[in-house]
Amino acid sequence: MKASLLFLMIVLTTTFTALAQDIKSHQWEDRVLIVMTTDSTLTEFKQQLQLFEAKKEGIQERKLLVYLATPEAYKLWNTEGASWVPGGALYQTYKDRDADLEHLLIGLNGEHKHRWTSVVDTLLLFVTIDTMPMRQTELKRKKQNLKKQDG
Repeated sequence: MKASLLFLMIVLTTTFTALAQDIKSHQWEDRVLIVMTTDSTLTEFKQQLQLFEAKKEGIQERKLLVYLATPEAYKLWNTEGASWVPGGALYQTYKDRDADLEHLLIGLNGEHKHRWTSVVDTLLLFVTIDTMPMRQTELKRKKQNLKKQDG
């Protein structure tokens, strides 16, 4: 009994550590949005994915990776051919609110920037990201590069 409990603790610790490292691997490269739902068949969850689908270019422009997580599985939404990976560690690690739908936005620096517990309009998501200091720097550089090309 003690051996099996110890084994279970080791497996859980390893799984949570691996997922935390996976999210951390995006630090300084991508922003991360984790969309957690109690059930992937919920109307609100499907509505959220439709909103993302309609604004893929804006999501890509902001270097935003979207993870979808349920208590049973997770996947990277905006990656070709990504499929659900069994395991609820991502959900268990980042789920914080008592809601059927929860979003966690993680900035380029790895800090938790914002949480929502309902469907998030992409305009609100983009404004939230666009007001972050590192995004402001990106926008200034982009503007300067456009001026150099025109000038």
